[in-house]
Formats: sequence, structure tokens, C-alpha cells
Amino acid sequence: MKVERTSLSGVSIITPEVHTDDRGSFRESWQRSRYGDAGLPTEWWQDNVSISRRGVLRGLHFQHPNPQGKLVTVLRGEILDVAVDVRAGSPDFGRFVTATLSGENGRQLWVPEGFAHGFQVLSEEAIVHYKVTRPYDPAADRSETFDAPVSCVLLRHRQGNVLFDTGCHPAVAENPEARWGKLVRVMTPVMPQGVHVVNGLKAIGVATDDIDVVVCSHLHPDHCGCNAFFKRATFVIHEKEIAAARAPGAEMSGYLAQEWDLQVKIDAIGGERDLFGDNRIVLVPMPGHTPGTTGALVALERSGMFFLASDTVSVRATIDTGIMPRNTWNADALKKSLAEVDRIEKSGARIICGHDAAQWDTLRKGPDVYD
Repeated sequence: MKVERTSLSGVSIITPEVHTDDRGSFRESWQRSRYGDAGLPTEWWQDNVSISRRGVLRGLHFQHPNPQGKLVTVLRGEILDVAVDVRAGSPDFGRFVTATLSGENGRQLWVPEGFAHGFQVLSEEAIVHYKVTRPYDPAADRSETFDAPVSCVLLRHRQGNVLFDTGCHPAVAENPEARWGKLVRVMTPVMPQGVHVVNGLKAIGVATDDIDVVVCSHLHPDHCGCNAFFKRATFVIHEKEIAAARAPGAEMSGYLAQEWDLQVKIDAIGGERDLFGDNRIVLVPMPGHTPGTTGALVALERSGMFFLASDTVSVRATIDTGIMPRNTWNADALKKSLAEVDRIEKSGARIICGHDAAQWDTLRKGPDVYD
């Protein structure tokens, strides 16, 4: 067999030897001494098998404590498999590797303990087998949970101050369930009291009444929660987003009327909009995460081009792996939007993700501005 070490220490891609004849083929998916000599486990707790249809995304899954190591094999079909380093203090924390595994190529991915694992099905159906080193522990399951920053962007233009998104309402820091209801079961605010856009603007000498335009990338409560504080502003929102937020059962899709359906001036857009007619702030429809998600292409004199992607690109891994997030309204629409994001990036713009913690740490904030 062939063992390929990846860019992440401990993660390996294994290709067993395949024996074929006129009857078909045969390969060993694990053998104690051979895999042990390659530095892989020789003791396993159990074997699991999942069957998934095209487009299904499983993961990211990991346990803490009691982490599991996994040896992943595709018996039939094809998947894009992902391992992410989530070990606290690791120099590779947040980095990931991908591998295409299929029943035809026979490749396996060894995902050590301390790594999150997930995959997306590329074929009509995929049967995935994986051996695990420890039992499933419901109390330690950290599937798909991660801390995500919530950003708002102030854009200063000679014709007015523009705020791209308003973040979470201050009340969610005190009693999240009272403000968001059942939504907190899938998205839990962990912001400290007092950390919100109103105070953030105040710290740089900007009052809420100094904001002339608020661009709502979409109407989920972590993006429009402080809309009520900007009483003078005109709110620019895509018409399809407004329709989605007003549709029957909208709350089940993450829309909360008290966060956005206010007595404010709304400028509903139906397509691309050059906000001030000078190509400095151009709003670009990016449907997929929601029906009316909107990004902003911003041209600065010295710092260059930026594209505020919001949740079209919640995290950089969406671009790099092509894996669609599970909270996607329409995967086909998002795929087209991501192709447009790729085009924008190749034209020289820096993509600003909606919730990427690693990128957030590298960005200028507060008075340290881009110009």
C-alpha cells in the first residue's frame, strides 16, 4: 500500500494495493501489522457505515473530550473528504486538507484524534465506511460548532456614511433565548455585554444618527439585529430578501420580524446597485445562503478593492474546498454566486468573509482603518 503524508501532521492518505482479475477486484481495507508499521492505529472501537445521496454534507464532526480517530473508506460512489485541525494550541489550528475518495480509486483518509472530519457526496450516492478509535460520546459531540465573529463595516463616502450590516442586538448578550427564541438552539450568541455596533461606532466618534445608509446583506438576526438604532438611515435590502423574510414560516428559516420589520425607510433593490454612482460601493446580488443575500464591492483609494461577501462566504474554506454549508437556502444558486466571488477575487479584490475567525484576527478594526 502507499501512504501519503499530507501538509497537516498526522493526517495521511492511504492507497491500498488492488488485485484484479476477470472476477473483479480485491483489496485489504485494513491489516494490523501493515497499517501499524505505517503509524496507524492497531486497535479500533467500532466500524460505521453511512449511505448518503448526492450533495449531502456530513460534518464537521469531532468530540472533545474523548476525541475519535477515523479511518475513512468509500465503498461505493465518491466524496470530497475534509480533515480540520481543531487542537487547541496547535500551530496548524484551523488549517485543513481535502482528499477525493471513491470506490474506484480505493483511497482512504486517516483523520487523527483532535481533528474535525466531514465530507460532501459528489456521486449520486455514496457508501462510506469508517473505523473509529473511541466510542461515540453524545456529551462530547461538538459537531459543526465553532466560534464565529460577527462583523459590521463602516464605509465613509463623501456623499454619506454607509454601514454594511448591524450585527446582533445588545439584548442577546443578556438573554439570548428571550430575543431569538428557538433559534439559539442552532446559533448561540456568546458576545459579552456591551460589545455591539452602537458602542463600536461610538468608540471612533460616530453616532447612530451619523449613519446615512445601512446595507443589509441579508435579514438573519446576526446581521440586522441593531437596525432599530439607526433611525435616520435608509436601509438598502434586496427585494427577494424582504419577500423571504415576510413569507409564511419565515421564522423557521432564521428570520425574526422584530429585528428588521421596523418603522424605517427601506430602499428595496432588485439587482446590482452602484450606491453613489461612482463605482466606489457597488452592491452585488449573491443569492444562495438566502434568496436576497447581497455583497458589496468596495474600491478604496489606497488599500484597493474589497468584496464584503457576508454569508455567501461565511468562512474561507467555502471557497477553497467548494463544500456548500448546510445552512444554504439553494445550493445551485450559491454555486453560481461563488463562481462570481471567484471572478471578483481574480480581478484583484480581497474577499472579506462573513464569519471567518482566522481572517478576523488579521483585519484592521476600530480606528485602524483601510483607506
